[in-house]
Amino acid sequence: MSLKINIAWTDATFNPWLGCAKVSPACRNCYIVRTPALRTRGMKHGDARQRTAESTWRNPIAWNARAEREGRRIKVFCLSLGDWLDEHVPIAWRTDLLDLIRQTPCLDWQLLTKRPQNWWDLVSASMKAADASGRIELGSWLSWWLDTGGNARPPENVWIGVTVENQYMADARIRELIEIPALVRFLSCEPLLEPLDLSYWLTDPIVPQLDWVICGGETGDKKDDVRAMHPKWAQSLRDQCGEVGVPFFFKQWGDWAHMPERAHLKGVCAEEWRRLESDMDGIRPALMFRVGKAKSGNLLDGKEWGEFPKKMNRRGTETQRMPDEPLKKKRGTNEDQAYADWSRRASLKT
Repeated sequence: MSLKINIAWTDATFNPWLGCAKVSPACRNCYIVRTPALRTRGMKHGDARQRTAESTWRNPIAWNARAEREGRRIKVFCLSLGDWLDEHVPIAWRTDLLDLIRQTPCLDWQLLTKRPQNWWDLVSASMKAADASGRIELGSWLSWWLDTGGNARPPENVWIGVTVENQYMADARIRELIEIPALVRFLSCEPLLEPLDLSYWLTDPIVPQLDWVICGGETGDKKDDVRAMHPKWAQSLRDQCGEVGVPFFFKQWGDWAHMPERAHLKGVCAEEWRRLESDMDGIRPALMFRVGKAKSGNLLDGKEWGEFPKKMNRRGTETQRMPDEPLKKKRGTNEDQAYADWSRRASLKT
Protein backbone atom coordinates (compact mmCIF):
# COMPACT_ATOMS: atom_id res chain seq x y z
CA MET A 1 0.00 0.00 0.00
CA SER A 2 1.48 3.31 -1.07
CA LEU A 3 1.36 6.28 1.25
CA LYS A 4 3.01 8.78 -1.12
CA ILE A 5 1.23 12.15 -1.15
CA ASN A 6 2.03 15.76 -2.01
CA ILE A 7 2.00 17.13 1.57
CA ALA A 8 5.54 16.93 2.86
CA TRP A 9 4.75 17.13 6.57
CA THR A 10 2.58 14.02 6.75
CA ASP A 11 2.57 10.40 5.55
CA ALA A 12 -1.07 10.01 4.53
CA THR A 13 -4.31 11.94 4.32
CA PHE A 14 -7.73 10.77 5.43
CA ASN A 15 -10.98 12.50 4.51
CA PRO A 16 -14.03 11.02 6.23
CA TRP A 17 -16.14 13.63 4.44
CA LEU A 18 -15.72 16.24 1.73
CA GLY A 19 -16.50 19.93 1.68
CA CYS A 20 -16.10 23.06 3.78
CA ALA A 21 -17.00 26.75 3.99
CA LYS A 22 -14.78 29.80 3.96
CA VAL A 23 -14.26 31.30 7.42
CA SER A 24 -11.14 33.49 7.24
CA PRO A 25 -8.66 35.15 4.82
CA ALA A 26 -6.65 31.92 4.40
CA CYS A 27 -9.65 30.40 2.64
CA ARG A 28 -9.78 32.85 -0.26
CA ASN A 29 -7.89 30.67 -2.76
CA CYS A 30 -8.54 27.32 -1.06
CA TYR A 31 -7.34 24.41 -3.14
CA ILE A 32 -10.03 21.89 -2.23
CA VAL A 33 -12.51 22.91 -4.95
CA ARG A 34 -9.74 22.34 -7.52
CA THR A 35 -9.20 18.72 -6.45
CA PRO A 36 -10.73 15.87 -8.48
CA ALA A 37 -12.60 14.59 -5.42
CA LEU A 38 -14.75 17.74 -5.25
CA ARG A 39 -14.57 18.83 -8.89
CA THR A 40 -16.05 15.57 -10.18
CA ARG A 41 -18.94 15.98 -7.75
CA GLY A 42 -19.51 19.59 -8.77
CA MET A 43 -18.98 20.68 -5.16
CA LYS A 44 -18.27 24.28 -4.18
CA HIS A 45 -17.49 25.98 -0.88
CA GLY A 46 -20.52 25.95 1.37
CA ASP A 47 -22.24 22.99 -0.28
CA ALA A 48 -23.63 20.20 1.88
CA ARG A 49 -20.82 17.94 3.08
CA GLN A 50 -20.58 14.44 1.61
CA ARG A 51 -19.42 11.39 3.51
CA THR A 52 -16.75 9.32 1.77
CA ALA A 53 -17.03 5.64 0.88
CA GLU A 54 -16.62 2.85 3.40
CA SER A 55 -13.54 1.68 1.49
CA THR A 56 -11.93 5.05 2.33
CA TRP A 57 -12.84 4.60 5.98
CA ARG A 58 -11.06 1.24 6.04
CA ASN A 59 -7.70 2.72 4.99
CA PRO A 60 -6.62 3.89 8.47
CA ILE A 61 -7.23 0.38 9.84
CA ALA A 62 -4.84 -0.98 7.21
CA TRP A 63 -2.30 1.78 7.89
CA ASN A 64 -2.45 1.04 11.61
CA ALA A 65 -1.78 -2.66 10.98
CA ARG A 66 1.15 -1.75 8.75
CA ALA A 67 2.59 0.63 11.33
CA GLU A 68 2.31 -2.00 14.05
CA ARG A 69 3.87 -4.64 11.81
CA GLU A 70 6.79 -2.40 10.82
CA GLY A 71 7.33 -1.00 14.31
CA ARG A 72 6.91 2.64 13.29
CA ARG A 73 4.37 5.41 13.48
CA ILE A 74 2.48 6.77 10.50
CA LYS A 75 1.32 10.39 10.46
CA VAL A 76 -2.20 10.95 9.11
CA PHE A 77 -3.45 14.43 8.20
CA CYS A 78 -7.19 14.77 8.75
CA LEU A 79 -8.87 16.47 6.87
CA SER A 80 -7.17 17.79 3.77
CA LEU A 81 -10.53 18.39 2.04
CA GLY A 82 -12.56 19.72 4.95
CA ASP A 83 -12.40 20.56 8.65
CA TRP A 84 -12.86 18.01 11.42
CA LEU A 85 -14.49 20.66 13.65
CA ASP A 86 -16.94 21.86 10.99
CA GLU A 87 -20.22 22.47 12.80
CA HIS A 88 -22.22 21.63 9.66
CA VAL A 89 -21.11 17.99 9.70
CA PRO A 90 -23.54 15.45 11.25
CA ILE A 91 -22.64 14.43 14.79
CA ALA A 92 -22.66 10.76 13.78
CA TRP A 93 -19.87 11.27 11.22
CA ARG A 94 -17.54 12.95 13.70
CA THR A 95 -18.37 10.33 16.32
CA ASP A 96 -17.36 7.62 13.84
CA LEU A 97 -14.14 9.52 13.10
CA LEU A 98 -13.22 9.78 16.77
CA ASP A 99 -13.90 6.07 17.24
CA LEU A 100 -11.63 5.30 14.29
CA ILE A 101 -8.88 7.43 15.86
CA ARG A 102 -9.32 5.53 19.13
CA GLN A 103 -8.97 2.20 17.31
CA THR A 104 -5.73 3.15 15.53
CA PRO A 105 -3.16 3.84 18.29
CA CYS A 106 -0.17 3.32 15.95
CA LEU A 107 -1.15 6.33 13.84
CA ASP A 108 -0.39 9.92 14.77
CA TRP A 109 -3.49 11.83 13.75
CA GLN A 110 -2.73 15.42 12.71
CA LEU A 111 -6.08 17.14 13.27
CA LEU A 112 -5.89 20.61 11.74
CA THR A 113 -8.73 23.13 12.04
CA LYS A 114 -9.73 26.73 11.49
CA ARG A 115 -12.51 26.29 14.06
CA PRO A 116 -10.83 25.42 17.39
CA GLN A 117 -13.59 27.23 19.30
CA ASN A 118 -15.90 24.33 18.35
CA TRP A 119 -13.81 21.62 20.02
CA TRP A 120 -15.59 21.43 23.36
CA ASP A 121 -19.15 21.50 22.03
CA LEU A 122 -18.59 19.07 19.17
CA VAL A 123 -16.50 16.51 21.05
CA SER A 124 -18.99 16.68 23.93
CA ALA A 125 -21.79 15.98 21.46
CA SER A 126 -19.90 12.93 20.19
CA MET A 127 -19.39 11.68 23.74
CA LYS A 128 -23.13 11.93 24.39
CA ALA A 129 -23.86 10.19 21.08
CA ALA A 130 -21.44 7.40 21.98
CA ASP A 131 -23.06 6.91 25.38
CA ALA A 132 -26.54 6.94 23.90
CA SER A 133 -25.64 4.28 21.32
CA GLY A 134 -23.89 1.98 23.80
CA ARG A 135 -20.36 2.61 22.54
CA ILE A 136 -18.99 2.46 26.06
CA GLU A 137 -15.26 2.40 25.25
CA LEU A 138 -15.53 5.43 22.98
CA GLY A 139 -17.62 7.34 25.52
CA SER A 140 -15.05 6.63 28.25
CA TRP A 141 -12.15 7.62 25.96
CA LEU A 142 -13.80 10.94 25.16
CA SER A 143 -14.79 11.61 28.75
CA TRP A 144 -11.14 11.44 29.83
CA TRP A 145 -10.21 13.89 27.09
CA LEU A 146 -12.96 16.28 28.17
CA ASP A 147 -12.33 15.98 31.92
CA THR A 148 -12.34 19.38 33.63
CA GLY A 149 -11.30 18.16 37.06
CA GLY A 150 -7.58 18.39 36.43
CA ASN A 151 -7.24 14.77 35.28
CA ALA A 152 -7.67 15.12 31.51
CA ARG A 153 -6.01 12.40 29.45
CA PRO A 154 -5.60 13.62 25.87
CA PRO A 155 -5.22 10.83 23.32
CA GLU A 156 -1.57 9.89 22.85
CA ASN A 157 -2.02 9.55 19.08
CA VAL A 158 -3.63 12.94 18.43
CA TRP A 159 -1.90 16.17 17.40
CA ILE A 160 -4.09 19.27 17.42
CA GLY A 161 -3.27 22.14 15.07
CA VAL A 162 -4.76 25.42 13.89
CA THR A 163 -4.25 27.50 10.75
CA VAL A 164 -2.87 30.97 11.50
CA GLU A 165 -2.41 33.09 8.39
CA ASN A 166 -2.11 36.53 10.00
CA GLN A 167 -1.64 38.07 13.45
CA TYR A 168 -5.35 38.49 14.10
CA MET A 169 -6.08 34.82 13.48
CA ALA A 170 -2.95 33.73 15.35
CA ASP A 171 -4.03 35.53 18.51
CA ALA A 172 -7.62 34.29 18.21
CA ARG A 173 -6.98 30.66 17.32
CA ILE A 174 -3.91 29.96 19.45
CA ARG A 175 -5.87 31.19 22.45
CA GLU A 176 -8.44 28.47 21.72
CA LEU A 177 -5.81 25.86 20.82
CA ILE A 178 -4.05 25.98 24.17
CA GLU A 179 -7.34 25.23 25.92
CA ILE A 180 -7.54 21.85 24.17
CA PRO A 181 -5.72 19.10 26.12
CA ALA A 182 -3.15 17.68 23.69
CA LEU A 183 0.26 16.04 23.76
CA VAL A 184 1.22 17.86 20.55
CA ARG A 185 -0.04 21.31 19.52
CA PHE A 186 1.00 22.78 16.20
CA LEU A 187 0.47 25.75 13.91
CA SER A 188 0.04 25.75 10.14
CA CYS A 189 1.09 29.24 9.01
CA GLU A 190 0.01 28.59 5.45
CA PRO A 191 -0.72 30.62 3.52
CA LEU A 192 1.38 33.12 5.47
CA LEU A 193 -0.13 36.52 4.60
CA GLU A 194 1.75 38.88 6.89
CA PRO A 195 4.51 38.87 9.53
CA LEU A 196 3.68 36.99 12.73
CA ASP A 197 4.89 37.71 16.23
CA LEU A 198 4.52 34.47 18.21
CA SER A 199 6.77 35.52 21.07
CA TYR A 200 4.02 35.51 23.68
CA TRP A 201 2.82 32.04 22.67
CA LEU A 202 6.33 30.61 22.39
CA THR A 203 8.04 32.05 25.45
CA ASP A 204 5.49 32.77 28.19
CA PRO A 205 6.15 30.22 30.99
CA ILE A 206 2.45 30.01 31.91
CA VAL A 207 1.20 29.34 28.36
CA PRO A 208 1.12 25.63 27.38
CA GLN A 209 3.84 24.77 24.92
CA LEU A 210 3.52 24.96 21.14
CA ASP A 211 5.31 21.92 19.74
CA TRP A 212 5.61 22.57 16.02
CA VAL A 213 5.26 25.34 13.42
CA ILE A 214 4.65 24.79 9.70
CA CYS A 215 5.16 27.67 7.25
CA GLY A 216 4.26 28.03 3.59
CA GLY A 217 3.15 30.35 0.81
CA GLU A 218 -0.07 30.35 -1.19
CA THR A 219 -0.82 28.54 -4.45
CA GLY A 220 -3.73 28.83 -6.85
CA ASP A 221 -4.98 28.80 -10.42
CA LYS A 222 -3.52 31.25 -12.93
CA LYS A 223 -6.72 33.28 -12.77
CA ASP A 224 -6.53 33.60 -8.99
CA ASP A 225 -5.05 36.62 -7.26
CA VAL A 226 -2.56 34.51 -5.32
CA ARG A 227 -0.85 36.38 -2.50
CA ALA A 228 2.93 36.35 -2.16
CA MET A 229 4.91 35.67 1.02
CA HIS A 230 7.74 38.09 1.88
CA PRO A 231 10.92 36.10 2.63
CA LYS A 232 11.43 37.99 5.88
CA TRP A 233 8.10 36.71 7.20
CA ALA A 234 9.27 33.10 6.86
CA GLN A 235 12.76 33.88 8.16
CA SER A 236 11.36 35.63 11.21
CA LEU A 237 9.08 32.71 11.98
CA ARG A 238 11.97 30.27 11.67
CA ASP A 239 14.15 32.41 13.94
CA GLN A 240 11.43 32.75 16.60
CA CYS A 241 11.09 28.96 16.69
CA GLY A 242 14.85 28.43 16.75
CA GLU A 243 15.32 30.70 19.76
CA VAL A 244 13.11 28.47 21.92
CA GLY A 245 13.79 25.08 20.31
CA VAL A 246 10.41 24.62 18.63
CA PRO A 247 10.65 22.49 15.46
CA PHE A 248 10.09 24.46 12.25
CA PHE A 249 8.90 23.04 8.92
CA PHE A 250 9.13 25.15 5.77
CA LYS A 251 6.77 23.54 3.28
CA GLN A 252 6.93 25.75 0.19
CA TRP A 253 7.15 29.26 -1.25
CA GLY A 254 3.92 28.77 -3.17
CA ASP A 255 3.33 30.42 -6.54
CA TRP A 256 5.67 33.34 -5.83
CA ALA A 257 9.45 33.26 -5.44
CA HIS A 258 11.89 35.90 -4.22
CA MET A 259 14.24 36.52 -7.16
CA PRO A 260 16.18 39.79 -6.75
CA GLU A 261 18.69 38.58 -9.34
CA ARG A 262 15.99 38.92 -12.01
CA ALA A 263 15.40 42.63 -11.44
CA HIS A 264 16.62 43.44 -14.94
CA LEU A 265 13.88 41.20 -16.39
CA LYS A 266 10.95 43.15 -14.98
CA GLY A 267 8.50 43.82 -17.78
CA VAL A 268 10.48 41.62 -20.16
CA CYS A 269 9.97 38.10 -18.83
CA ALA A 270 6.64 36.32 -19.13
CA GLU A 271 6.10 35.90 -15.40
CA GLU A 272 4.06 38.34 -13.37
CA TRP A 273 6.12 40.29 -10.83
CA ARG A 274 5.57 42.69 -7.95
CA ARG A 275 7.34 44.48 -5.14
CA LEU A 276 5.97 43.13 -1.88
CA GLU A 277 6.04 45.35 1.19
CA SER A 278 7.25 43.65 4.34
CA ASP A 279 5.05 45.51 6.87
CA MET A 280 8.10 45.24 9.16
CA ASP A 281 10.19 48.16 10.41
CA GLY A 282 13.47 48.55 8.54
CA ILE A 283 12.79 45.74 6.06
CA ARG A 284 12.80 46.62 2.38
CA PRO A 285 10.20 45.39 -0.16
CA ALA A 286 10.97 42.07 -1.83
CA LEU A 287 11.00 41.52 -5.59
CA MET A 288 8.70 38.56 -6.21
CA PHE A 289 8.08 36.65 -9.45
CA ARG A 290 5.13 34.34 -10.00
CA VAL A 291 6.92 31.26 -11.31
CA GLY A 292 4.67 28.55 -9.87
CA LYS A 293 5.02 26.11 -7.02
CA ALA A 294 7.28 23.66 -8.84
CA LYS A 295 9.90 26.31 -9.65
CA SER A 296 9.72 28.28 -6.40
CA GLY A 297 10.63 25.20 -4.35
CA ASN A 298 11.01 24.81 -0.61
CA LEU A 299 14.44 26.22 0.24
CA LEU A 300 14.66 28.96 2.82
CA ASP A 301 18.07 30.67 2.81
CA GLY A 302 19.32 27.83 0.63
CA LYS A 303 18.30 25.09 3.05
CA GLU A 304 15.40 22.70 3.60
CA TRP A 305 13.72 23.01 6.98
CA GLY A 306 11.92 19.77 7.72
CA GLU A 307 11.81 19.51 11.50
CA PHE A 308 9.16 17.51 13.36
CA PRO A 309 8.04 17.29 16.99
CA LYS A 310 10.15 14.84 18.98
CA LYS A 311 6.99 13.06 20.07
CA MET A 312 6.62 11.53 16.62
CA ASN A 313 9.61 9.25 17.32
CA ARG A 314 8.61 8.43 20.87
CA ARG A 315 9.37 5.03 22.31
CA GLY A 316 8.48 3.56 25.63
CA THR A 317 11.62 4.87 27.28
CA GLU A 318 11.35 8.43 25.98
CA THR A 319 10.17 11.11 28.36
CA GLN A 320 6.81 12.58 27.45
CA ARG A 321 5.41 15.98 28.29
CA MET A 322 2.58 15.43 30.74
CA PRO A 323 -0.93 16.34 29.62
CA ASP A 324 -1.80 19.91 30.47
CA GLU A 325 -4.43 20.59 33.07
CA PRO A 326 -7.51 21.70 31.12
CA LEU A 327 -8.41 25.36 31.41
CA LYS A 328 -11.89 26.59 32.01
CA LYS A 329 -13.92 26.63 28.82
CA LYS A 330 -14.68 30.01 27.32
CA ARG A 331 -16.45 31.19 24.24
CA GLY A 332 -14.37 31.37 21.08
CA THR A 333 -13.72 34.31 18.81
CA ASN A 334 -16.46 35.20 16.39
CA GLU A 335 -14.55 34.34 13.22
CA ASP A 336 -17.15 35.82 10.88
CA GLN A 337 -16.54 39.17 12.56
CA ALA A 338 -12.79 38.56 12.57
CA TYR A 339 -12.85 37.93 8.83
CA ALA A 340 -14.90 41.07 8.24
CA ASP A 341 -12.52 43.15 10.36
CA TRP A 342 -9.48 41.77 8.55
CA SER A 343 -11.08 42.35 5.14
CA ARG A 344 -11.81 45.98 5.98
CA ARG A 345 -8.24 46.54 7.18
CA ALA A 346 -6.82 44.83 4.07
CA SER A 347 -8.98 46.95 1.75
CA LEU A 348 -7.47 50.09 3.25
CA LYS A 349 -4.01 48.94 2.15
CA THR A 350 -4.99 48.43 -1.49
